[in-house]
Amino acid sequence: MTSVTPSAIADTRLIQLETTIAQGIEHFVKVGEALLTIRNEGLYKPYYSTFQEYIRTRWHMNHSYAYQLMGSVDVVHNIGEGELKNAYQARQLIPLEPEQQRIVWQVVKATSPTKAVSGTHIKAVVEVFKQVVVTGAIDNGEGEDVKVSDILQQAITEATYERMQRQKQHLQEKLGDKPKTFVCSNCGHVHTF
Repeated sequence: MTSVTPSAIADTRLIQLETTIAQGIEHFVKVGEALLTIRNEGLYKPYYSTFQEYIRTRWHMNHSYAYQLMGSVDVVHNIGEGELKNAYQARQLIPLEPEQQRIVWQVVKATSPTKAVSGTHIKAVVEVFKQVVVTGAIDNGEGEDVKVSDILQQAITEATYERMQRQKQHLQEKLGDKPKTFVCSNCGHVHTF
């Protein structure tokens, strides 16, 4: 009976993961996952002294690119499989927190000038998002910054007004055309509608 050594198992696992990487960068998520596993499980250690040496020697990658591929794995899992088409797109979102990635991705999809989202468009939206986070303002298109709080206040005011108009219309339909008065529980004033 032949026993399988841990070294043989690790070698087999390394070969499987390296095959994934060799199949091409078009499968950037699989490549990132394979690199993460090789690094996290230390599968490179019998042959290379460091992970950086492994990726440089074995794959002719610089360490920043390998780490971007690995970072793209979390981004893709966070915003959804199949949403991003390449590592460049994912790389633009890596610096953001997961919730920020989801927000930015929704804005990217809503504002993309074409059906196919470009990495350049993602980069532009990320830059605007970062500016808004840092300054609390956004360029109004005329070179002037408008506070986000002002935009939110205006949007909330408009939404509240519209909601009150819908409620008023609903009450008028329900109660008929006769003017009605009531004491408002919020402000204590008598209102007629």
